[in-house]
Amino acid sequence: MDNNIIMNIKKRSINKEILLWLLKAGGIISLSILSPNLPAKLLKGYLKEKYHLNERLKRLEARKWIKVSEENDQMKVELIDDGIKKAYYYQLENLKIIKSEKWDGLWRVVMFDIPEDKKLARDVLRKKLKDLGFVQIQKSVFVFPYPCEKEINLIRQTYGISPYVTFMLVKEIDIQKKLLKLFSL
Repeated sequence: MDNNIIMNIKKRSINKEILLWLLKAGGIISLSILSPNLPAKLLKGYLKEKYHLNERLKRLEARKWIKVSEENDQMKVELIDDGIKKAYYYQLENLKIIKSEKWDGLWRVVMFDIPEDKKLARDVLRKKLKDLGFVQIQKSVFVFPYPCEKEINLIRQTYGISPYVTFMLVKEIDIQKKLLKLFSL
Protein backbone atom coordinates (compact mmCIF):
# COMPACT_ATOMS: atom_id res chain seq x y z
CA MET A 1 0.00 0.00 0.00
CA ASP A 2 1.21 3.52 -0.84
CA ASN A 3 2.83 5.33 2.14
CA ASN A 4 0.64 8.43 1.53
CA ILE A 5 -2.50 6.29 1.83
CA ILE A 6 -1.19 4.75 5.05
CA MET A 7 -0.40 8.21 6.47
CA ASN A 8 -3.87 9.50 5.57
CA ILE A 9 -5.48 6.53 7.30
CA LYS A 10 -3.37 7.16 10.41
CA LYS A 11 -4.26 10.88 10.40
CA ARG A 12 -7.97 10.08 10.06
CA SER A 13 -7.65 7.64 12.95
CA ILE A 14 -5.97 10.31 15.08
CA ASN A 15 -8.66 12.87 14.15
CA LYS A 16 -11.31 10.32 15.07
CA GLU A 17 -9.68 9.63 18.45
CA ILE A 18 -9.36 13.33 19.30
CA LEU A 19 -12.96 14.13 18.34
CA LEU A 20 -14.34 11.13 20.23
CA TRP A 21 -12.17 12.00 23.24
CA LEU A 22 -13.54 15.57 23.22
CA LEU A 23 -17.10 14.28 22.85
CA LYS A 24 -16.64 11.98 25.86
CA ALA A 25 -15.16 14.89 27.83
CA GLY A 26 -18.33 16.91 27.29
CA GLY A 27 -17.09 18.77 24.21
CA ILE A 28 -14.55 20.98 25.92
CA ILE A 29 -11.23 20.56 27.71
CA SER A 30 -8.70 22.96 29.19
CA LEU A 31 -5.03 22.13 29.16
CA SER A 32 -2.14 23.91 30.79
CA ILE A 33 0.15 25.65 28.30
CA LEU A 34 2.82 26.36 30.91
CA SER A 35 4.23 22.93 30.12
CA PRO A 36 4.15 22.42 26.32
CA ASN A 37 4.37 18.63 26.69
CA LEU A 38 1.48 18.38 29.16
CA PRO A 39 -1.33 18.07 26.57
CA ALA A 40 0.56 15.33 24.74
CA LYS A 41 1.23 13.54 28.04
CA LEU A 42 -2.45 13.73 28.97
CA LEU A 43 -3.58 12.33 25.65
CA LYS A 44 -0.74 9.85 25.13
CA GLY A 45 -2.47 7.13 27.14
CA TYR A 46 -5.68 7.60 25.22
CA LEU A 47 -4.40 8.05 21.71
CA LYS A 48 -2.82 5.10 19.93
CA GLU A 49 -0.35 7.02 17.78
CA LYS A 50 2.44 9.49 18.69
CA TYR A 51 2.12 12.81 16.90
CA HIS A 52 2.51 16.53 17.38
CA LEU A 53 -0.64 17.54 19.22
CA ASN A 54 -0.52 21.26 18.44
CA GLU A 55 -0.17 20.58 14.71
CA ARG A 56 -3.09 18.16 14.76
CA LEU A 57 -5.26 20.61 16.72
CA LYS A 58 -4.48 23.37 14.19
CA ARG A 59 -5.59 21.10 11.35
CA LEU A 60 -8.82 20.19 13.13
CA GLU A 61 -9.44 23.87 13.79
CA ALA A 62 -8.84 24.67 10.09
CA ARG A 63 -11.56 22.13 9.24
CA LYS A 64 -13.84 23.98 11.68
CA TRP A 65 -14.26 20.89 13.84
CA ILE A 66 -12.77 22.44 16.98
CA LYS A 67 -12.01 25.88 18.38
CA VAL A 68 -8.72 26.41 20.20
CA SER A 69 -8.21 29.43 22.43
CA GLU A 70 -5.80 30.49 25.16
CA GLU A 71 -6.79 32.12 28.41
CA ASN A 72 -5.02 32.41 31.79
CA ASP A 73 -2.22 29.99 30.86
CA GLN A 74 -4.81 27.45 29.74
CA MET A 75 -5.40 26.11 26.25
CA LYS A 76 -9.11 25.55 25.75
CA VAL A 77 -10.11 23.03 23.08
CA GLU A 78 -13.80 23.06 22.22
CA LEU A 79 -15.72 20.76 19.92
CA ILE A 80 -17.92 22.91 17.65
CA ASP A 81 -20.91 22.11 15.42
CA ASP A 82 -19.20 20.37 12.49
CA GLY A 83 -16.85 18.59 14.89
CA ILE A 84 -19.76 17.40 16.99
CA LYS A 85 -21.44 16.01 13.87
CA LYS A 86 -18.23 14.30 12.78
CA ALA A 87 -17.73 12.81 16.28
CA TYR A 88 -21.29 11.44 16.19
CA TYR A 89 -20.59 9.83 12.81
CA TYR A 90 -17.44 8.28 14.25
CA GLN A 91 -19.45 7.06 17.25
CA LEU A 92 -21.94 5.38 14.91
CA GLU A 93 -19.17 3.35 13.27
CA ASN A 94 -18.66 1.42 16.52
CA LEU A 95 -22.25 1.48 17.73
CA LYS A 96 -23.36 -1.74 19.38
CA ILE A 97 -26.31 -2.66 21.57
CA ILE A 98 -25.47 -4.57 24.70
CA LYS A 99 -27.98 -7.36 25.10
CA SER A 100 -29.42 -7.92 28.56
CA GLU A 101 -28.94 -11.35 30.07
CA LYS A 102 -32.66 -11.63 30.69
CA TRP A 103 -35.30 -10.34 28.29
CA ASP A 104 -37.75 -7.90 29.93
CA GLY A 105 -40.68 -9.01 27.74
CA LEU A 106 -40.88 -5.73 25.82
CA TRP A 107 -40.29 -5.25 22.12
CA ARG A 108 -38.52 -2.16 20.82
CA VAL A 109 -40.16 -1.08 17.58
CA VAL A 110 -38.61 1.51 15.29
CA MET A 111 -40.87 2.92 12.56
CA PHE A 112 -39.95 5.59 10.09
CA ASP A 113 -41.36 7.59 7.24
CA ILE A 114 -38.37 9.57 5.99
CA PRO A 115 -38.91 11.93 3.03
CA GLU A 116 -37.31 11.27 -0.34
CA ASP A 117 -34.95 14.24 0.02
CA LYS A 118 -33.39 12.38 2.98
CA LYS A 119 -33.13 9.07 1.13
CA LEU A 120 -29.47 8.58 2.08
CA ALA A 121 -30.29 8.93 5.79
CA ARG A 122 -33.19 6.51 5.36
CA ASP A 123 -30.93 3.93 3.70
CA VAL A 124 -28.26 4.37 6.37
CA LEU A 125 -30.85 3.96 9.13
CA ARG A 126 -32.24 0.79 7.54
CA LYS A 127 -28.72 -0.67 7.14
CA LYS A 128 -27.65 0.31 10.66
CA LEU A 129 -30.76 -1.26 12.21
CA LYS A 130 -30.02 -4.52 10.36
CA ASP A 131 -26.35 -4.36 11.44
CA LEU A 132 -27.45 -3.89 15.06
CA GLY A 133 -29.56 -7.05 14.87
CA PHE A 134 -33.06 -5.62 14.40
CA VAL A 135 -35.56 -7.72 12.48
CA GLN A 136 -37.38 -5.99 9.65
CA ILE A 137 -41.11 -6.79 9.78
CA GLN A 138 -42.16 -4.24 7.16
CA LYS A 139 -40.19 -1.97 4.83
CA SER A 140 -39.96 0.78 7.46
CA VAL A 141 -40.67 -1.15 10.67
CA PHE A 142 -37.99 -2.93 12.70
CA VAL A 143 -38.14 -4.87 15.98
CA PHE A 144 -35.55 -5.62 18.67
CA PRO A 145 -36.03 -7.20 22.12
CA TYR A 146 -33.41 -5.32 24.18
CA PRO A 147 -33.09 -1.72 25.44
CA CYS A 148 -31.72 0.48 22.66
CA GLU A 149 -33.37 3.89 22.93
CA LYS A 150 -30.04 5.74 23.42
CA GLU A 151 -28.60 4.13 20.32
CA ILE A 152 -31.68 4.95 18.23
CA ASN A 153 -31.61 8.54 19.48
CA LEU A 154 -27.94 8.83 18.50
CA ILE A 155 -28.76 7.67 14.97
CA ARG A 156 -31.76 10.03 14.74
CA GLN A 157 -29.77 13.04 15.95
CA THR A 158 -26.71 12.31 13.84
CA TYR A 159 -28.70 12.17 10.61
CA GLY A 160 -31.24 14.85 11.54
CA ILE A 161 -34.18 12.50 11.12
CA SER A 162 -35.76 12.66 14.59
CA PRO A 163 -39.13 13.99 13.35
CA TYR A 164 -39.46 11.05 10.95
CA VAL A 165 -38.51 8.17 13.28
CA THR A 166 -40.78 6.74 15.98
CA PHE A 167 -39.52 4.54 18.81
CA MET A 168 -42.04 2.41 20.71
CA LEU A 169 -42.03 -0.09 23.57
CA VAL A 170 -44.54 -2.82 22.83
CA LYS A 171 -45.71 -5.61 25.10
CA GLU A 172 -47.23 -7.85 22.42
CA ILE A 173 -46.92 -8.28 18.68
CA ASP A 174 -49.09 -10.65 16.66
CA ILE A 175 -45.95 -12.29 15.22
CA GLN A 176 -44.45 -12.75 18.68
CA LYS A 177 -43.88 -16.52 18.32
CA LYS A 178 -41.88 -15.93 15.15
CA LEU A 179 -39.85 -13.14 16.79
CA LEU A 180 -39.16 -15.21 19.92
CA LYS A 181 -37.72 -17.91 17.66
CA LEU A 182 -35.70 -15.43 15.54
CA PHE A 183 -34.13 -13.87 18.63
CA SER A 184 -33.71 -17.24 20.42
CA LEU A 185 -35.77 -16.08 23.40
